[in-house]
Amino acid sequence: MRPVLVDTSAYVALLRGEPEIVEVLARAYLLYLNSIVLGELLAGFAAGTRDASNRAQLSRFLASPRVVVLNVTDETADRYALVYASLRRKRQPMPTNDLWIAASALERGVALLTLDERFARVDGLRVGRRAGDLRPSMFEQTPRRWPAGFGAHRQVDVNEDRSGRETRRASAVALSFR
Repeated sequence: MRPVLVDTSAYVALLRGEPEIVEVLARAYLLYLNSIVLGELLAGFAAGTRDASNRAQLSRFLASPRVVVLNVTDETADRYALVYASLRRKRQPMPTNDLWIAASALERGVALLTLDERFARVDGLRVGRRAGDLRPSMFEQTPRRWPAGFGAHRQVDVNEDRSGRETRRASAVALSFR
């Protein structure tokens, strides 16, 4: 199974032993946690009554060679801005931390393992809690990068004309997440 980004809710579900989450985490060859998820977990530990044991358990998880902690980059920030603007246009606000988590997954091109249904509102983000939810569509296209510094992607729109024939139109866009 392809790599996944683990959301805070999925990590907590792992600790509870939820079978769907355990299965996905066992099958994925690489597990990403971003610094935002790490911060949410540590904040929860600090506010709770089992800070030391929770931190120890998290340290064991992070020590796995399959787990990679992602930092926020300039590209993550660019994705954040685009996701924010898209959701704002749709009048579907999302908590700031969730925007950063979605932006990280989009930056890496990985699915987001989460129990939070809010993430489904983010265009182009594969989300779910089961292995079947996280598989890429056979029709999904990976956007091609323009030369560094442009911050744009090539997008191919595939539609059918009135006679049912497939038509393709390429255009350069800032990023549409379709």
